[in-house]
Amino acid sequence: MTTTGRQLRFVLPIRTSKRKKEAKSPDQQRDLAFGWAQAHQHEIVAVLDSGKDESGKTMDRETIRRAMEMVRAGEADGIVFALTDRLGRAPIEESMAWIRQLDLVGHLALADAGGDPVNLSDPNAETALVLQLQIARQYWLAAARRFRQSQRDAIRAGKWIGLAPLGFQRGEDKRLHEHPVYGPVIRQAYRIAARDGIHAAVAFLKGRVPERDWDTDHVRRLLASRAYLGENRYVLKEDPGNFPAEELVSPTRHDALTDLATWTAAQTEPQARRSNGDYPLSHQIHCGRCGAGMVGALQTVGERKYRRMRCSAVCEGGCSISADGLEAYMLEALQGYLAPGSPFRDLFTPEDTRDAQAALQAAQANRDALPDVMAPTHPKFAEWLARYDAEIVTAQRAFQEASARANRVENLPPADELHKAEQFARGLRAVLTLGRFIVAPGRGAVRDRVSFIVDDDVTGALAA
Repeated sequence: MTTTGRQLRFVLPIRTSKRKKEAKSPDQQRDLAFGWAQAHQHEIVAVLDSGKDESGKTMDRETIRRAMEMVRAGEADGIVFALTDRLGRAPIEESMAWIRQLDLVGHLALADAGGDPVNLSDPNAETALVLQLQIARQYWLAAARRFRQSQRDAIRAGKWIGLAPLGFQRGEDKRLHEHPVYGPVIRQAYRIAARDGIHAAVAFLKGRVPERDWDTDHVRRLLASRAYLGENRYVLKEDPGNFPAEELVSPTRHDALTDLATWTAAQTEPQARRSNGDYPLSHQIHCGRCGAGMVGALQTVGERKYRRMRCSAVCEGGCSISADGLEAYMLEALQGYLAPGSPFRDLFTPEDTRDAQAALQAAQANRDALPDVMAPTHPKFAEWLARYDAEIVTAQRAFQEASARANRVENLPPADELHKAEQFARGLRAVLTLGRFIVAPGRGAVRDRVSFIVDDDVTGALAA
């Protein structure tokens, strides 16, 4: 009992940071806390187990909130922790703020400290508690720093952290090596995605690796991994108050399952959400005054309603045009753009694709050769590595734009099928990769107000 001779009811939170099946800590925490309660004639009325994973670096935790709610509701007189470090390893100001809140409504007990609940009115007891909490936090910080340094050292040595991505297996040297079964599958998936698009890659992977639940988002994320280029990159997440986020890049490479040109051509962006079926041109056509997308709306004049397209930004003197007239004109314009032999189709097959690919390969070669001409320990190594990475990104963008247009020409819809909603949307999306349609403000015939501006000229056209 306490020094007042009163039996108290306690809630026992149990916390483990990473729990394995054979973990002993949860049972040990129970045994220690219940032993303490029996020895001092208290009662543990509830055990709140954090489950598989609960970090102690903050006091904002589910088990802590639930325990405090029970004390405030009068269902318990206080909270007991089996071990001081199970209370948490949060900054001391956060831990003590929470403890003072609990002290207003109930008691705090630490089973490993033995004896009565903590008495914050006793300066010696408060000092002892602060020291215990700070020692627990200091021990955790030291361990966290050692772990993060181990991660840095492993990446620099070319070792892979975490599970091996599909297509790889991790060898005894802790480096990634091509998987004999799934490596060729990933190679082919990249070739298919680069040539036929993301949906073809999804269908291929569903047939070759059926045990996984493939969809476009899943495949897009897989294909975006730079591990398949032979790069070992690892992002250490930010740990507020302790460590900033950082990206570690190994100077050595592992087996690559694709080349940079194929990898770049295989990258896609999620498709934009479909427009309202009643206004298929919403956000596809732009205001000639401010550049904002135009949206559909009904305009009522008397008892009649008209379908209109208006500037979504409602800029001063904003554009407005008949939706029916605009859709009819756009169908006619697309049929002309996509007709066989149209000069417009030539824009989808740029002659600079090979030059862009050569520039990309040269940038990658410069990056790969860096460890041969400069030791990774050289003070300037990281700076030069970042410079070459930036050059690769720039070359990738140029090659991706060129190859995407070249590949897209094979999937352009036939001009005589553009009256179908799905084919019209496909044709419009293809054309909009090259520029945008702008509606001039004012009045007049639709064909006199609508113009197509190639992307490089859009800014100048709006300013004029």
